[in-house]
Amino acid sequence: MKIVLVSPISSKVAKDSLTYFSSKKVSPGDIVSVEVRSKKYDALVVGVDEARDLKADLKKATFGFKKIQGVKGASPFYPEFFQSCQDAGRYFVGNLGQIIDYFLPSDFLLTYESLPKPKKRIGGKSIFHVTPTVREAENLYQLLKSDNENVFLIHGSLRKKTLLERYAEILSTEESVTVVMTPSFLFIPRHDVGEIVIENEISGHWHTIKRPYFDLRVFAKYLAKNLGANLSYGPGLLSVETFFESRIIPKFSNTQGSTLSVRDMSNKENLYKKSFILSNDLNEMLKKEGHTFLFALRKGLASQVVCHDCRQVLKDGDAPLTLHQRGDERILKNAYTQKTVNPKLRCGNCGSWNFDSLGIGTDTVAEKKKKYFPKRKIFQIDKDATSSDKKAREEIGKFYKQENAVLVGTEMAIPHLTNFVDNSAIVSMDSLGHIPSYKISERMLHLAFTIKNVTKEKMLVQTREAENFVAKALEENDLKMFFEKDLEKRKTFGYPPFSAVIKLSRKDMKDTGAEIKNFIDENLSRWKPNIRRFRRGKIFETSVLLKIPKEDWNEERQDKELSNFLSSLGPDWQIRLNPENLF
Repeated sequence: MKIVLVSPISSKVAKDSLTYFSSKKVSPGDIVSVEVRSKKYDALVVGVDEARDLKADLKKATFGFKKIQGVKGASPFYPEFFQSCQDAGRYFVGNLGQIIDYFLPSDFLLTYESLPKPKKRIGGKSIFHVTPTVREAENLYQLLKSDNENVFLIHGSLRKKTLLERYAEILSTEESVTVVMTPSFLFIPRHDVGEIVIENEISGHWHTIKRPYFDLRVFAKYLAKNLGANLSYGPGLLSVETFFESRIIPKFSNTQGSTLSVRDMSNKENLYKKSFILSNDLNEMLKKEGHTFLFALRKGLASQVVCHDCRQVLKDGDAPLTLHQRGDERILKNAYTQKTVNPKLRCGNCGSWNFDSLGIGTDTVAEKKKKYFPKRKIFQIDKDATSSDKKAREEIGKFYKQENAVLVGTEMAIPHLTNFVDNSAIVSMDSLGHIPSYKISERMLHLAFTIKNVTKEKMLVQTREAENFVAKALEENDLKMFFEKDLEKRKTFGYPPFSAVIKLSRKDMKDTGAEIKNFIDENLSRWKPNIRRFRRGKIFETSVLLKIPKEDWNEERQDKELSNFLSSLGPDWQIRLNPENLF
């Protein structure tokens, strides 16, 4: 009899590994069927021991082992992929089964026996181009397919039948192939992969948004190393961490030759947000014919509402209120729940009804431009105006078809700018700088260059902080200076790449702040945890930040004591390594 350690391939099972027994021959990497809480799941075998070797431990066990329901077949992965999953699991403190579940679509398990088996090929000439989004994969595929007939596109938005057919084509093609894919298809077992190219490496879409929380760029690095393949980066900007490791100063292509100017809005006459929306530079841009894109960070009319008399921020419970336009009516929403609140409320501090709105939202920009430029057709893309990707595509289609049109949008609009615009502007870059992220400077630079790269003539950036190194780097197109300044700032505050930041968070229905603080202090005092407690409606949230020296937590080595503690935390805790936002 064999004692088999398996990792369920399902995000519904939080436990990393479970123990079963089997009288059948089974090997690490095999796919088996197991029962967990009276439900059947597919699982990956991660370890096999002979029962006789564990005889003493089995006698001490206070519970019985269940029998494996059946062996489905040999592993669909190649060993290097499985090793990469283990490496990523250790680094990100992730559940191995959940990491594998992220990569292997359920369609592949359900049709496992009918799928073609991987072939051993000599030489590494095939290339994997990995993009963070489906749209980028589709665009890159269109560029590459004209030069090579063995170019394939695969991503999760394909229909099941197409997906399986494409997978079979990739595996059965005898010649080397070029595969353009989204990250979840890095499991494809082509043994001749000689290069993995990470496209748009600086993008903010590489982090998974649900369990398991990990950075897909790092997984690609592990896989390239384990395969003995080259790792390279596509054209464009690189993240600060990658620059620090490689010292490669990227060259940002500007095929249209557009110009970028930074407008200093710090003069006294520009104290109010209206000055950003109605600045002379912006108005002159809108007088020109053609397509114009205006970027605003937030949706709605304003991201904050304050009392004019006492300057108190208006809140609904603990949540700040935001101002929005609904038809001809202005409404207030809870920023956390997005629920509409009573528009006749008064200031909770002084009772005043006289309020001011702060921050520049898309509704405000669109409203003012419609008023002052009535002949220009205004289109809008944000979560309120276009609640789905389909609606956003429809809106962008109308924008491009309309002559002399203006598009006002948040970051939601940028992936849809697949054609060029004549002019563009970031109405206010200052709102971006207030986001609590050590990566915010990098994000600002990436955003500006992305918009500039789809602009034919002129791009305008408005800010009250024109001396900021991000604004300077944009105006002077000095990427080396930007990277050096940002690394200097990160080193001062101990942020990556000079340390690893681990964020622990959990939500509770009752206030257990003192209990959690004692638990964290008792187990993590060595790492000087920064604990924050706050309330969103009826939910109590806890965030714990740890800054771990680079030598104690990196891609090659993780502190064993800390790793064991983090692995022991239950599913109530979320663990994120080097997250985009700190709080």
